[in-house]
Parts: sequence; structure tokens; C-alpha cells
Amino acid sequence: MKNVLATYAFKPRDWYDLGRSLQTDHPFLAGLCFKAAVEHDRAFLDAWYELACCQERLGLTEAAVKTVRVLTEAAPYYGAARGMLIRLLLRQGKDVEARRVAWDGGKVFHRRQWM
Repeated sequence: MKNVLATYAFKPRDWYDLGRSLQTDHPFLAGLCFKAAVEHDRAFLDAWYELACCQERLGLTEAAVKTVRVLTEAAPYYGAARGMLIRLLLRQGKDVEARRVAWDGGKVFHRRQWM
């Protein structure tokens, strides 16, 4: 029975799947699951996105912006994350910054990609 805990411990995908199952009815618990997933695997992009969705749903706009910024830095062309960042910035009244994110250095980020 060597290292039984490591054998049965949750892996990042397990935390992600549990978070997805809790997301509709229990966004706070789902957010904790997604946070555990990204702590175990910093490159798990979908878990970062779902964490930001939970934070947005709970009204934690600043935390959601920080989370989405981490995600967009890791994957600049993750369309849903960029759209969420634009939406959150507009909600905060940061129109100029939202335009800068949408424009992306001279390449227009088409509206249908983030709606």
C-alpha cells in the first residue's frame, strides 16, 4: 500500500469535471474546483476560463479580470477569454482598454468571436 493517496488523489481533469458538474447550481464550489485544477496544472486553459466564469457569475469582477488576463497572456487568441475580458472591461467603464484588447495591435477582433 505504498503511496495510496497519490494513486487516488484528484488530478486536474478530475477537479475540472467536478467543477463543471457544480457550475450551474453551486458556482462558489465550482470556482474552488477550478482553482484546484489550475493550481495543479497552470497550463489548463479551460479551467482558467471556467474559473473566470464562476468569478464573474459571483460578481467578483476584479478577480475575473485578473484571471482572464492570466489566460489571455498564456493564450492570446483564446477567443472566448478575450471576449470575456472585453465585456468585463466595458462593464467597468474601461472603454479605451477594451478597445485596445479588441483591436489587438492592428488586427480587428471580430465581434462574432466573442459574443
